[in-house]
Amino acid sequence: LGPARSSARVDLTRPLPELREETVRRLEKDYIVRALAQTRGNVSAASRIAGMDRKNFWTLVRRHGIDASSYRDR
Repeated sequence: LGPARSSARVDLTRPLPELREETVRRLEKDYIVRALAQTRGNVSAASRIAGMDRKNFWTLVRRHGIDASSYRDR
């Protein structure tokens, strides 16, 4: 088998666990923001889109410092 090809650039100067955690954080935040935007700030609806319990979704919203109410009037 030849080398794996990927369109993503990988920074080999950083440890894999660090990059993995950063990638997951960015993905979570982007997902939450998009779900809240789609539901116009309705956390219950956004948590359903995410397939998560509303309380757990709120935990992620707070962890990422997202103001869910700012999506209500978009």
